[in-house]
Amino acid sequence: MLPLEFILTDAHFAIGMLAALACFATCWLYLDAWVGLRNWKDFFKWVGYAVLALGLMLTAAEVEPVFLGRTTLSDFQWVSLLLRSIGYAVLAIGLALDPLQPVPVHTPEELAQAGVLPGTGDMLAEKQKKKSFFAVFLRRKQKPAGKKEDKTQSASGLAVGFGITRVAMPLLAGSVLFLYWRRANEGLERHLKPVMWAFVWFTAFELVDLAALGRGTDDPRVYAIVAPFGPFWILAHGLLAVGAVVLGVWVWQYLTKRLQTQLFIVLTTACLVIFLVTTVSFTFLLMARVQDQAFGSLKTTAKVLDTAIAGQEAQTDAAAQIVAGDSAVAAAVAAHDHAKLVQLESDFLTTKHQTSLVITSDSAQVLLRAEDPASWGDSVSSDSLVARALVGKAQHGLASADGALAQRLTMRSAAPIRNSAGLIVGTVTVGFTVDSAFVDGLRKSTGLSASIYSGSVRVATTLVAADGRSRSVGVKETNTSITDMVLTHNKTWNGLISSGGQSYLAVYAPLRDADNSPVGMLFIGEPQVLLLQAAGRSIELTFLIAVGLLVLSIWPVHLISKSLASQLH
Repeated sequence: MLPLEFILTDAHFAIGMLAALACFATCWLYLDAWVGLRNWKDFFKWVGYAVLALGLMLTAAEVEPVFLGRTTLSDFQWVSLLLRSIGYAVLAIGLALDPLQPVPVHTPEELAQAGVLPGTGDMLAEKQKKKSFFAVFLRRKQKPAGKKEDKTQSASGLAVGFGITRVAMPLLAGSVLFLYWRRANEGLERHLKPVMWAFVWFTAFELVDLAALGRGTDDPRVYAIVAPFGPFWILAHGLLAVGAVVLGVWVWQYLTKRLQTQLFIVLTTACLVIFLVTTVSFTFLLMARVQDQAFGSLKTTAKVLDTAIAGQEAQTDAAAQIVAGDSAVAAAVAAHDHAKLVQLESDFLTTKHQTSLVITSDSAQVLLRAEDPASWGDSVSSDSLVARALVGKAQHGLASADGALAQRLTMRSAAPIRNSAGLIVGTVTVGFTVDSAFVDGLRKSTGLSASIYSGSVRVATTLVAADGRSRSVGVKETNTSITDMVLTHNKTWNGLISSGGQSYLAVYAPLRDADNSPVGMLFIGEPQVLLLQAAGRSIELTFLIAVGLLVLSIWPVHLISKSLASQLH
């Protein structure tokens, strides 16, 4: 299963490009009007939409830093913000320069002369007045065709344009929204209502996008909401998508009025769709390939850890054989001489780097526990390894047991102790308890996270707890799909997991006892962010190339559409 962050990154690119296409199509509509009339108001409108489209394209090409830590566009992220801001500001200037055509308000006498029934004129006029007090106020303030107001708004639009900050983005988008609302509701241009609604969604997008300013917070609860791919991030992109669709549907019905324009937009849209499908398909294949390679590497490392465990078992087995082959130990065991055994093996655990040493008589009575010399005399006849050693079978394996503070996993080797005549007089069992130091070596050599489980309880790990210092041991694995696969069916599991608030690509493999039954698990994991970073550079480059090719295709598409239109005429 591919990471959700990767899927959302592709969605981010697609939505951004869709919004850019809608703005570009609207730019073309206003450009067509400007070519015929050559007036400033239409000039500012098509330039505003063009700059806004370019800003949205650059925004679409940006890969969230969670992928790469620092992207190619990190130092130039302000460019896309600046272009969007300039686009909003220039568009607002164009709308402000365009004189409002107010809805006419008729007097009762005029309505009567027009044949309206007596009394209805007063009602209609009153209704018109109540429709918007603000519109009446604006009309009273206007001097011929509202020129004074237009100059003021134009100047303020330019001032805002030169003082762009991220915080000002919603204000700039909101100013365009207000100007479109005014034209659609207080003027005669009711056909602009869909554009007004598109900028309602664009303004909401810019407002929600301000959540990015809160990503420097130290509060994990706040960060979880405002983080990339978090709730606010998803909401912002949803709002942008709705605005793009509304604007695109509105502009399409006008662009289809002329054959050449229709051909141009159809071909441009086809290019965009081809680039989107190609880009998304390539990045999906790339991510799938990287993920498969990552899982293959993890499985290999899991085998390395399993080999390391086998190597430690071999050392434990060798230590047991050394004790069993010591004639002085055999003589002390035959004589049940506890004091002599303490003397002989006083430094065994230190020199052999083992955790435990238990020596028994031929009746499984404990004669020595090197880790606790005062505890002896009890029977361990129920121990399967000791029982096998008493019949002459050296045996080793893993065992899960309850420790003083938590569960533990121990590698144990048992061997028979024979006297000079070859008779079995006792047994020796050497044990090595796995701890976090054991997996630290693997972490240093591979850079991967590793854990060892006794049953389903983590007993050794390189992972740290929430305090950032102590080891995250004693944690029980609650994912039943993992425990069923590994501990019940004795098979390896791989997939995505979450631990300590971080996602990992993980492999779980069974650890088996002397009877080949699973008694624990070993875990090898790689932070998912490293996988994303491995593919992120290629994804970002793919996005940038797609944007560049789309921009370069505009002029050839224009020439082709022009040629086709001339031939059809």
